[in-house]
Amino acid sequence: MKKPTTLLCGHSGCKSCMRECIRVRKSCPVCRNDSAEREFSDNVVISAMVAAVTAICMAVGCKWKGQIKDAERHQMKCEFVDHYCQNNGCSIASLRAHRSVCQHRNFTCRHCNVEITAIKEQEHIQIECTEIHKPFFLGCGERVSR
Repeated sequence: MKKPTTLLCGHSGCKSCMRECIRVRKSCPVCRNDSAEREFSDNVVISAMVAAVTAICMAVGCKWKGQIKDAERHQMKCEFVDHYCQNNGCSIASLRAHRSVCQHRNFTCRHCNVEITAIKEQEHIQIECTEIHKPFFLGCGERVSR
């Protein structure tokens, strides 16, 4: 339940659900007493109870447990739930096997600590990496890459 609220009649529920019910029926969904949205008050007791509930991920194979307020964020990143790849330029739908091999994933160059995409790794190492291509001067004045 997001944003628990209570009506003047004493019945409580989710604020967005109660708001919709009042908009359509102009009454409390439980007792049918006339109600208006201005009669809502936040229910801090129910809010605290909901916040204390331990949530679990319903995806098969996932062992995540956490606070209810973190469940939605977890679902967006859970590797056991099929999501479209969020890497720019990629359109793969199943992340379980894809995440570690996506050519559009970002990672840090092990030489210079610059963030690059996997698809640009070879170009970065061959041309752009400042640690690999750091100038090294020989005694004769010749400049070479390390």
